[in-house]
Parts: sequence; structure tokens; C-alpha cells
Amino acid sequence: MKALLAGCVAALGCLAVAVAAISESMSRAEEAAAKIDLPELFEECNETFTTPKATLNYFFSHGRLQNENDYGSKCFIHCLADRSGEIDSDGNFDVDLIKVMTRRFPNETNIEGLNEMVESCVADRGETDFCERAYGLVSCLIKEKLARLGHSD
Repeated sequence: MKALLAGCVAALGCLAVAVAAISESMSRAEEAAAKIDLPELFEECNETFTTPKATLNYFFSHGRLQNENDYGSKCFIHCLADRSGEIDSDGNFDVDLIKVMTRRFPNETNIEGLNEMVESCVADRGETDFCERAYGLVSCLIKEKLARLGHSD
């Protein structure tokens, strides 16, 4: 009985540590997201990868580019993800920051199953080209978000 009790106490201790680590990671992501100035990032990235507003409006309302071969616009999306910290220089994603930004952009939206949605979109990325990788992720997130909010095409 003592061994069972000790095992339960140890498991609860591990669970508490895991919950604290997740909470700390999300707090860090919330703080990082609060420092991101999206209009400034859009302007900065548009200087390098000129992308018309109409192209971005279409992308953010449909989850895809009208011209899927528009590599410059895909690199614009990578620039946004890179400058915001959602993707690093090795192509790895900051999943917690992506969760926060997906909820916040374009406006605060509670999405049923947001964590699972982000995890799934991140896991589905097999692209090695960083522009294609970032575009694929954001495209997946937008399509999923639109579908969950009942706005899919």
C-alpha cells in the first residue's frame, strides 16, 4: 500500500512539474506575442517580398494564394513567421507562440480544439524549403480556423 501511495505521490509530482512547464511556456509565448507589432512586420516584410494587399486579403480569407506558384508571397509569409519568432532559423516552429498568434489574429477568437489544430498543422509539415514550410503551416491554420468558424469556401 505504501508503494502504491508513493507511486501516486510521485506521479502527481511529475504532473505538477509538467503543468508548471506548460504554463511557463504559454506565459512566455503570451509575453512574446504581446511584443509583436503586426503592422510593422507586414511593412518590413513587404519591403523585401512585395506582396499586394489584395493578394494578402485573399490569402487570409481563403487560406491559399490565388496563384499557388507565387513564391514571393510564400516568402512574405515566411518573413512574417520568422520575424515574429514562430519559425526559427532551422525551420523549427514555436508551437506555443503559434497557438497564441492563431487565436489573436486577425482578432481575438476562441476556437474549439485550437491546440489540436495547431499541433496537427505543425506535424503535417514536410516541406524543406522555408518559404514553402511557413506558407504550408499558415495556410493549414487559416483553412482549419475558417472551417471551425463555419467560413470555409
